[in-house]
Amino acid sequence: MKKRSTKLKWIGVALASLGALASGGAAAHNKNMQAESNGGLKVYNPADNAYWFQLGGRLAFDQTQFSGSYQDKQGDFPNGSNIRYARVKFMGGLGDYLTYNFTLNFNGGFNPSDTSSNLAGSNNGNFVDFEDAWLEACSEYDAGVVDRASIRIGQYTPPTTIDNLGNYGTVDDTFFLESSLATRVFAEPEKVLGVAGHVSAFDMFTLNASAHQPRQRGLNGQLNSISNYGDAGRSDRLGGALRVTFAPVHTENTVYHIGAVGRYQALNNVQAGYEVFQSNLFNGGPEARARNTGVLVNTGDIRARSYNVVSGEALAVWGPLWVEGEYHQTNVQRVPSINNPNTSNNPEFHGWHIQGGYLLTGESRVYDFISGALRNPKPVDRNGAWEITARFSYVNLNKKDIAGGSEHNASVGLNWFVNDNIRVAANYVKANIHPTAVGTTSDAKRELDIVGLRVGVEF
Repeated sequence: MKKRSTKLKWIGVALASLGALASGGAAAHNKNMQAESNGGLKVYNPADNAYWFQLGGRLAFDQTQFSGSYQDKQGDFPNGSNIRYARVKFMGGLGDYLTYNFTLNFNGGFNPSDTSSNLAGSNNGNFVDFEDAWLEACSEYDAGVVDRASIRIGQYTPPTTIDNLGNYGTVDDTFFLESSLATRVFAEPEKVLGVAGHVSAFDMFTLNASAHQPRQRGLNGQLNSISNYGDAGRSDRLGGALRVTFAPVHTENTVYHIGAVGRYQALNNVQAGYEVFQSNLFNGGPEARARNTGVLVNTGDIRARSYNVVSGEALAVWGPLWVEGEYHQTNVQRVPSINNPNTSNNPEFHGWHIQGGYLLTGESRVYDFISGALRNPKPVDRNGAWEITARFSYVNLNKKDIAGGSEHNASVGLNWFVNDNIRVAANYVKANIHPTAVGTTSDAKRELDIVGLRVGVEF
C-alpha cells in the first residue's frame, strides 16, 4: 500500500508540473496571454476568454480537544491535530463553451463520513485520490426564459444542500468546522460518476439533476472490491438526484431562498448467491474531528435494496445577519429476512439543524445564485472580517429493531477571515448522544465537550 501511495503522490506532482508547463507554453505562444494571482495562478487572454488555465487549492489544519468522562469518550475520541483538507485543482477553458476541473485530494484515502473501522480519520494523509474530474459544456443567455444551462460528465458531487456545498472541491465556504449532523449522515454518496445538468431561469429558479453511479466505498473509505454500491463481479448501482431552488430576492445585501433536494440510491444486496448487508449504511461522528475520531451514531448492518432522501432548505440574509435551516428524512427499502419479522418494515430516519451568523465588521456573506450556496464574505478592512455563529443540530437513527442512536449538538463559533484566502475558525460543540446499541454499555447517555481550531487557506 505504501508503494501505491508513493506512486500516486508522484503522479500528483507530475500533473502539477504539467499544468504549470501548459500554462507557460500557452503564454509563450500567445503574446496576449496574461497571468494573475490571488493566491493561486490564472493564465488568460483579456481579449478572448475562450481559453484559460487556473491552478488553485485548499489546505486546512485542525486541532481538536475532546473532554468527557471515560464512559463518555470510551476510548474513541483522543485529542489531536489533523490535516483536514489538502487539495489541488487544475481548471481551464477549452473553447467558448467547454470547461474542465481536475482536483486531487491529498488526504483522499478516506471518506470523512465513512466510519467503517470506527476510526474515520486513521488514514489521514496516506493517499492521493481524485476529488473532481469532469468536463462541462455551458451556455449563458442575455435574454429569455433561461439564464444559464450546462451539462457535466465525469466525477462530481451530486446535487446537495446549502450546508453541504462548502465542503467539496477547493472552496472553504463552511460556516463551522464541519457540516451539521444530519447533513453529513445523509449525504452519502458524496462523489459519483455520471451526467449532471443545470438550468437557471428568470433570475429566480435553478434546477440541478444528476443520473449517476456512486464511487465504491469500502473500509475507511478506500476504493474496495466489495461495498454498498457494487462489487467487482457486478455492475455498480444506479442513483439519481434532483435539486430545485427559488430565490425571488438575491441582492448584494438581502437574500430569500428556499430549496428542495431529492435523492435515490440503489444498493447491493446479493453477491454470488449470498446476502449482502449494507455495513454502517448511515453513520456520523461529532461536528469537529481529529485524526482518529470515532462514530457517535450508526445504523449498523442493514440489508436493503435502495434508499431515498428528501431534504428541505431555507436561507435568509439581511446584511451582516444570515439564518439557514434544513430538514432531512430518509426511507430505506429493506429486504426482509424470513427468520426476523422485524425486518419487514422500511425504516425511516430523520434529522435537522438551524444555524445563523452575524458579521461583526459589517460585511455580508456572498450568495451565489447559480450554485444556490452561501460563500465567505469579502473583507473590506485590512484587519479582516469577523463573524460569530451558532447552531443547533439533531439526528435520529433509531427505528424499531434498529438502534442507531440519536444525537443533538449545540455549537458556537468564531470566524476570522484574514483576507480572501485565509480563514481562522474556533468552534465549541456540546454533544449529547443517546444509546447506539441495545443491551450494551453504550446504553448510557454520553456527553462530550469539544473545542476545535482551524487555520484554512484557499488559493
